[in-house]
Amino acid sequence: IPMESQAAIRGFDEVWAPSQFVASAFEDVPGIPVQYVPQPVLLPARAPEPRSNRTTLRFFTFLDFDSYVERKNPKAAVEAFRAAFALDRRDVELVVKTRGLLDSGLRQWLGDIAARDRRIYIVDRTLDRAGMDALMAQSDAFISLHRSEGFGFGPAEALAAGKAAVSTDYSSTSEFINQQTGYPVGFRLEHVRLGEYVHTEGQVWANPDLDSAVEALRAIYDDPTEADARARCGFALLQKRHSLASVGARITQLLDQRNLI
Repeated sequence: IPMESQAAIRGFDEVWAPSQFVASAFEDVPGIPVQYVPQPVLLPARAPEPRSNRTTLRFFTFLDFDSYVERKNPKAAVEAFRAAFALDRRDVELVVKTRGLLDSGLRQWLGDIAARDRRIYIVDRTLDRAGMDALMAQSDAFISLHRSEGFGFGPAEALAAGKAAVSTDYSSTSEFINQQTGYPVGFRLEHVRLGEYVHTEGQVWANPDLDSAVEALRAIYDDPTEADARARCGFALLQKRHSLASVGARITQLLDQRNLI
């Protein structure tokens, strides 16, 4: 936590963090209690079934150009897909959902790649909630080769939709994506360079390993039954820890301990 922000934080009674990873960032802020209150995820009553009558394996990823694209790291997802499946493998697809204006040339890069590889589809517009849910429902697996996440709604929403999730095994997503619930991707830590994010001095984040990502994508292709089983385990974990009822019970407990209800 930057020093210039710490005085404002100490104006609160305590901090409720949506992940253990975020909670750990406040350890150096003196005099402020930190509680882990899991991020709630909207879930259906039971785990959705896999996409029916599928003739292709469809991967999905998304990003916002008006955010910090180096953190979302979409190039890695595209490169892993192309490294995992040769051009003559026609029964795989990758859908990349984008929006925003500050693309810094990435929009052109994605367009050029999609023009050379007809298995890659770019959806470049703002969608409402129903539109995003439909894109997820029409996919089979989600790719998030991020460098760091405060929670990781992409992988979480994938599990909520019954989809396999491939995710960098670093930061908050490692709290719910593991070998039982998804496909964690190895990484090495590297320094955050100036301009890639805010408050970069002395900070590190993950650089996901391409070979590990390729292995994960191929594993889903080779054994879709196992991928579906892991997605069901991921859904069960979300039900236990991140459902509205579970998070509500945690908040009720904290408020009751403080004689506020």
